[in-house]
Amino acid sequence: MITARLTTEELDRFLSIAAFVDRISPGVKKPVCTTNFQMLDVAPDKNTYKDSVPTAARPKIVPTSRQLSIYEFVLLLLIDTKKEQRELMYLRHFPYRSFRQLKRFYIGDSHEKIRYQYHRALVDTCQIANNNLKKYLQTI
Repeated sequence: MITARLTTEELDRFLSIAAFVDRISPGVKKPVCTTNFQMLDVAPDKNTYKDSVPTAARPKIVPTSRQLSIYEFVLLLLIDTKKEQRELMYLRHFPYRSFRQLKRFYIGDSHEKIRYQYHRALVDTCQIANNNLKKYLQTI
């Protein structure tokens, strides 16, 4: 994965992989507590409210261990970046947006200025990662 030094192209690719894993990972569930129906054992039958027409099953996408390790690496790395840079990288990747769409969040800036700021944030983040790469690679 990372052999010597982290480059901006690799970091950009890792951010897109982390966004993919974040999108397909399950959400946080509320803790299950017993209800009156579960305590009294009078719950309605599970098949009572289902439609009679079977729904088309969607395939379940499961991230690989490499994708999960990249996701964890990116999360650990983004903690140490500056708040403005972290926000820009998050807005760019986690719901994928182009630089022209990011103009709505940065009013008064052109898409080229936002692109420059994004690449500057990638360079700064790569420098942070390369200074102490062992700290972030503990899981890879």
